[in-house]
Parts: sequence; structure tokens; C-alpha cells
Amino acid sequence: MKPIQYFVCAAAIGATIQTHAQQPRIVVQHAGNVQVFTDLVDAITAAENNADLYLSGGTFIAPDGFALDKTLHFIGAGVHTDSTAATGATILTTSSSGYFRLTSGANGSSFTGVQFNTPTSNTCFGLGTGAGDQNVVSVEFLRCVFWQRVALGAVDPAASSSAFTECIFHAILYGYDATAQFTRCIFDYQAGTGAEISGFGTGGLSMLNCVCLGTRLGSCGGANVSNCVF
Repeated sequence: MKPIQYFVCAAAIGATIQTHAQQPRIVVQHAGNVQVFTDLVDAITAAENNADLYLSGGTFIAPDGFALDKTLHFIGAGVHTDSTAATGATILTTSSSGYFRLTSGANGSSFTGVQFNTPTSNTCFGLGTGAGDQNVVSVEFLRCVFWQRVALGAVDPAASSSAFTECIFHAILYGYDATAQFTRCIFDYQAGTGAEISGFGTGGLSMLNCVCLGTRLGSCGGANVSNCVF
């Protein structure tokens, strides 16, 4: 039985190497129609409202980020090693100071199993583009990772609403007085001065079963924080 085991192991390793070598793909699905893309910007441009975008493992570059103006649902390969060992994580990135934003036209959008990593910008994700367009509502994130700052508005006060479940935050989260719920999330950023989670002065922050590793709350009067570990 030993040679068979070795053969299976070698085949699995070969399959893994081949999977990583493949070019990342995006499958856009809507109303029974399916399109396949390799470019993130092209896929978003072609996608109809309420379409599902299935992203393989790999890095997808939108050079200047995007300001999404329609409802789309992004489903990545995942962010944790237990689900991405063969394919790699799904990473959205930029090559400029731009980042990923949603406008009010993108109400109801969702992201699952995606990393946002924009090393050339101090912000990786935001809701709204300015005072006249920051009422972005019913946005959902499941098992996503944010490597840079997350802004839930553009200027105070924003009227956005969002829900984050089992997400990881490696940088500052600023609320702009928006409404946001965090469930089973991990915050591990330590800025040194100031609070890493702030800007929820009107009581819109809700945290349930979260873990904060050195992360502090500031300007979050009226926040509902339940069963969390600091």
C-alpha cells in the first residue's frame, strides 16, 4: 500500500501546483447567463445589476479601485488557509492611491471570502464617495479581510448601514456616524495613539462576540458591545 499512498500524494501536489499556476478567473452569472473574465474591471463593467461574481483564488487588480454603482455579489475562494490551500486566497488590490468604494447605486451588495489589500493606499474600502453620495445601505460582508483602513462614509454624518460577519480587520475602522453591526469579527490593529475603532458618535455601532487584540473604541457613545473580548 505504500507506493499507492506516495502516488496519491505526488498527484495531489502536482494538482496543487497546476491550480496555482492557472490564471485567475471571474465567472459572472445573472438570470441563467454566464460570462468568464480574467480582468476585474471588465467583469464589473459587463455584470448586470444583481449579478453574482465568482472569483477564483488569486490577485485581481483594479488599478484605481472602483466606485461601484450597481448591486453586485462577490464570492471569493475564501481567506483562511483551510479553504484556500489549493487555490490561494481571493485578493482585490490596486496599483495607485485609489481604493474600493460603493455608491448608493450599490445598495444591497455583498462580499464573501475576499481580501481587500491596497498597499499603495492607506484605505482599502469605503462606503460613499462624498457628502452627496454616502447613504449606502444593506451592504454585507462575510469572512472578508481588510488590510488597510475601512471608512463607512465620506464625511460626518453618513447614513450608510452594513453588516460584517467573521471578518478580520488589520487597520483602523472609522464609522462616520453610520450604522454597522460586527459579529464574530477580529480586530488586531494597534495604532499607538487614538482609538482604532471610532467615529460612531450617534450610537450606530453594534459588536457581538468579537475579539479585539489591543484595539480600542473611541467616540462610540451609545455603542452596543456584547460578549466581546478585549
